[in-house]
Amino acid sequence: MKQATKVSWARAFSLFVVLIMPMLHGCYLSVVPLTFREVRDYTLHSKQTISSPISQVARAACLSLREMGFTLKRIEYRTDPAIIEASWEEVNVDLRLTALTEKTTLIKSKVKMSSGAREYSLEEELFANIRSTLADHRFPAMIDLARGLSPIYIKPSDDSAKIAFVRSGEKLEVSDSTDDWYKVEMKSGAEGFIPKSLARK
Repeated sequence: MKQATKVSWARAFSLFVVLIMPMLHGCYLSVVPLTFREVRDYTLHSKQTISSPISQVARAACLSLREMGFTLKRIEYRTDPAIIEASWEEVNVDLRLTALTEKTTLIKSKVKMSSGAREYSLEEELFANIRSTLADHRFPAMIDLARGLSPIYIKPSDDSAKIAFVRSGEKLEVSDSTDDWYKVEMKSGAEGFIPKSLARK
């Protein structure tokens, strides 16, 4: 009985997505998910596994977003999961990258309008662009991809490794501070340090 209820709810939700959402958000039927798996991914995150190391996938994702016209807002690339956020006009991108093995990366993607509507077709285009970038072996240095963003360091020192970059105006949770540095907690849960000269409370 419980199984039948689950299936009927899934069918009802599928019908809602296919029949009602195009009218609510002006979507075209071609970009609305039709299978149960697509509906699940539409509701949560679209997921794909890529046979490349997470460091290469992160750089390919940043490059692909830039080439698609997006502005990078946040890059937490030496964390688990790695997080990349970007925006373009009314569209926001949230990517979560997890290393399954040394050479395999799981990408979870959510591309949304500011109204909350998912941009399902843009997610597919982004995945295709990331794969194409990886196939072309184009991996610019992260420091070049993150130009214009403020660095977050692993230690309170300019000589320590950069573990993330954030756009000016992005909010960070401050957990501690010294004379020259803020200790911040990132969305991934990792902690890092940002110079006070680059931040404002």
